[in-house]
Amino acid sequence: MQVFEFFAFLGLFLFALATVMVFSQLRNSDWNLKLRTLAWYTFVGGTIALCISSFYVHLRPEFSSIQLYFVTTTAVIVCLLGGIFQSSTLALLGSPFVTIVLVSSIFSHQGEKLPIENLQPVLSAHIIFAILGSCLAVAASLIAIIYLLQNSALKSGATKKMLPGLPSLETLGSLLNTLLWLCIISILVSLLTGAHYTYHFLDILSISMKTKIIWSIAVFGWFSFILILKSFKDIQVTTTAKLTIVGFAILSTAFFGLWFGPLG
Repeated sequence: MQVFEFFAFLGLFLFALATVMVFSQLRNSDWNLKLRTLAWYTFVGGTIALCISSFYVHLRPEFSSIQLYFVTTTAVIVCLLGGIFQSSTLALLGSPFVTIVLVSSIFSHQGEKLPIENLQPVLSAHIIFAILGSCLAVAASLIAIIYLLQNSALKSGATKKMLPGLPSLETLGSLLNTLLWLCIISILVSLLTGAHYTYHFLDILSISMKTKIIWSIAVFGWFSFILILKSFKDIQVTTTAKLTIVGFAILSTAFFGLWFGPLG
């Protein structure tokens, strides 16, 4: 592995870790100071790793990567904005974006080929988390539909139409929030493992593979948008449920990625 590859993957890992920390806080809408500080330092560490990677790439023109320069510049700007405005929150919200752009960059490049036997655990993890992410999206959508039905019946005073034996609306809303968070994390892991697999094994990405990647990024981005909006705009659970169903419609249109070829 080249030096620039090592630091690029190290940066990706740190940004992904910062993303998990950020969404862990967004899920509860409670910005714990210690976790926020840790996420901030993790983001800065990822930015430093990308700067080192870009420096080594600059020394080796044959490895030049516009995407790497772009994502490095973006991360540096986000850090500077966080420092200028003395707001780690502003900087941390950039971690999902930087992570996705960096993952996309890795998908578009090929590295040193490794035997398939060495990549089998990575491929297995990719398939497992891709399926898990789809299942969690389905579960979140079902909870969203149930919440809307229960809430509508309660508001209209038609309590007899409420489905019996179900948790309270508050519990359903909390469950929806948790499922969205788990779905985001699962899709993120599937993207990371998928990027590692394609970088070290595939020479050319097929159209079906590219479509899967776009689909995964779109779902990740939409559910991320929901959690961010919920945290900073304090939207009602009803709105969260409706947005979740829209996300499920996107997922269904892609037929959970199966229209575009076999899993993996």
